[in-house]
Amino acid sequence: LKMVPMENYGVKCMSIGFLVDKDSPIVWRGPM
Repeated sequence: LKMVPMENYGVKCMSIGFLVDKDSPIVWRGPM
């Protein structure tokens, strides 16, 4: 899985929220 940032008006945005359902719990592993 390669994460590609969304780009709008030249600003790139990356969020884990784009990849999961809004009701799904997320567990972070590793350094933030």
